[in-house]
Amino acid sequence: MKKLLLTLTTSMILAFFCGWSAYSQNAGGNLQDQSTVRYACEDEWIEVMFAWESKVRLRNGNLVDLATGALQGVDQALVQATPYAWHRIADVPEASMDLWELNGERNTGTDLYNLNNIYRLKIPKGLA
Repeated sequence: MKKLLLTLTTSMILAFFCGWSAYSQNAGGNLQDQSTVRYACEDEWIEVMFAWESKVRLRNGNLVDLATGALQGVDQALVQATPYAWHRIADVPEASMDLWELNGERNTGTDLYNLNNIYRLKIPKGLA
């Protein structure tokens, strides 16, 4: 009887701790009444970072890649998102951002990402 009681107690303790770690890792995700938590974002905006080696620039409202084929397929992918509009991530002049990259690489000896390759895409509400 002692052996059975010890086995049952051990089993209950193990079950509790095994279940507790799963419960604690998803912050109560096992609760029945938990509501869905949406990602905090802007419904009409998508931030896009192009490949490191690309040199994407905004010209007359259109993106152009001066170095690689980073934009290949982008227009076809956005056909259903019409109308859409590209915007620079910051109002800082392109030349300043290029200079920041060059100075940063010279000072650190590390290849740095060019901030001119980051854009915001505005699409019709409800498509994102």
